[in-house]
Order: sequence, then structure tokens, then C-alpha cells
Amino acid sequence: MWGAILSKWVQYGREGGYGYPLTDELTTPDRGGRYQQFQGGSMYWTPNGGAHSTC
Repeated sequence: MWGAILSKWVQYGREGGYGYPLTDELTTPDRGGRYQQFQGGSMYWTPNGGAHSTC
């Protein structure tokens, strides 16, 4: 985990917030961004939108 997704995970409380990562950081199907799944939800990153959570 690194970059904007890491920063957002830290912002939301690390393990105490979203829990531990369940996947590595992966490329979205349209190849326009990145995402990572955590115990408490997923976080996505796009160049235009930055990092955000889905929960």
C-alpha cells in the first residue's frame, strides 16, 4: 500500500478504521485508476478524483 490510498487509510484510522488490507493495490478494470480492498470496505483512486472510500 502506498500513495493516496495509504494516506486515506491513515486518515480513516488505519487498522482501527478500515481494518487490514485484503488485497494488494490493483488496477481498475478500465485501467483509469487503482483500488484496494480492506476488511471494512474499499478505497479507490483516480487521477481526477483522488482517493476516496466506498463505505
